[in-house]
Amino acid sequence: MPSRIRAVVVAVNERPADGLARLDFRTLWKNASWTSGSLIVATTLLFAETILVARFLGATLLGYFVLIRAYPEAVQQVLDCRTRETIVKYLGEFVALDKRAQAGAVVRLIWLVDAVAGLIAMAIVLGTAAIGARYVVHDPGAAWLIALYAVSQFVGTLDSASGSVVRVFDRFGVASAMGVFQAVTRFAGVLGALVLGGGLTALIGALVVAEVVYTLVSAAISLSLLRKIIGFRVWGGLDAIRERRREILGFLLHTNIAGTLKMSSEKLILVIVGVFGGATVTAQYKVASQTGTSMMLFSDPFFQVIYPSLSKMVARKRWDAVFGGLKRLQRVTLSVAVPAAAAVTGLMFPLLPLVFGREFKPAILPGIVIVWGVLPNVAFFWLRPLLLSLGQAKRLVQYRAIASGLQLALTLGLVPLIGALGAAVSLLVMHWLYAALEIRYTRQWRRGIETGGLEAR
Repeated sequence: MPSRIRAVVVAVNERPADGLARLDFRTLWKNASWTSGSLIVATTLLFAETILVARFLGATLLGYFVLIRAYPEAVQQVLDCRTRETIVKYLGEFVALDKRAQAGAVVRLIWLVDAVAGLIAMAIVLGTAAIGARYVVHDPGAAWLIALYAVSQFVGTLDSASGSVVRVFDRFGVASAMGVFQAVTRFAGVLGALVLGGGLTALIGALVVAEVVYTLVSAAISLSLLRKIIGFRVWGGLDAIRERRREILGFLLHTNIAGTLKMSSEKLILVIVGVFGGATVTAQYKVASQTGTSMMLFSDPFFQVIYPSLSKMVARKRWDAVFGGLKRLQRVTLSVAVPAAAAVTGLMFPLLPLVFGREFKPAILPGIVIVWGVLPNVAFFWLRPLLLSLGQAKRLVQYRAIASGLQLALTLGLVPLIGALGAAVSLLVMHWLYAALEIRYTRQWRRGIETGGLEAR
């Protein structure tokens, strides 16, 4: 850990606690380190997998390997209910309030939603596998491989909430180990298939087996924790949350809409850049975006760590702990994020042309703009989990629609004039506006709590 970060974290932890559920920054850093480590291992092994397949099978078969998976994954992504945020919010709340029956019911509801969505996605892919093989893979013989991979995608949805369940119970080391196990199992399967001389069929089969093994292991771990802590029963029904079922499903719907808006706007921005800027400008923006958003890789693990804690604190209405903890956290994030953005800005000039080539020097300025554009995501990463903990998923959809709409309008106007820089500026405006709206609501909510005029439900 850099000395600057260590000094700030230690100093923060030496201050007195604010109530029962204070934010423990040493624990926060430790849990985020677990999450980051798992992410690094998974990313590295996925990259190594691509290299191995390319080396053993060549570019053409690597392309087939990617395309065979692309169609089922695209359908799954569209229908994915993104239940992780919902289960953290409501399972965390019910666990904090020791409402075991409701906690078990919300887990069953989320698993049911995931299973139904996965079943629909699998049915669509199985019914259209021949079309996908002909028009996506450009090989009619690949239809059965697409169908086989769709089955593995469905198996994965049967236990997609396990990681979130484990994190709600503060078992971040276990969650990290589960992520590493999944990555290693997948990589071992692919490596074994290649070493034994298998082709595409063996590779897809290895992925299916790896998914089944991981699902069984992760389900066993999460079910064990649920039974131990809340006395969970698989077939316990949903009656315990009957009065709040509409609220929970509404929260789930709004987090899905927000995620879809974000994903759609990102894809549409690339299309606009391509239409008005051409291939060269698109490549410049892609490189600038990947480089400029690199800081978010460090804030995302903290989101996963702090969200369960905030959900429990809000459920207990420990407002002093929330206010005090977030105030201290804000000092930490600002003291780290701003110097980090300055450092990345300085490194852009020598490293970007060195890594990507001199032809990408025009991407330096857009990259710098994007670095400072995503700064609010890093410095104020706690805003989104706070609003989710407060049940404000619908409000976040509204903010996303406003910010993304302005981004699209600016992109349409600026890209024809200044190319990749225009897309970068529009991204900066979107992130800063979105953060400003979140901050505005957070301040209103705090004033309401302090004056007794607002209940954060």
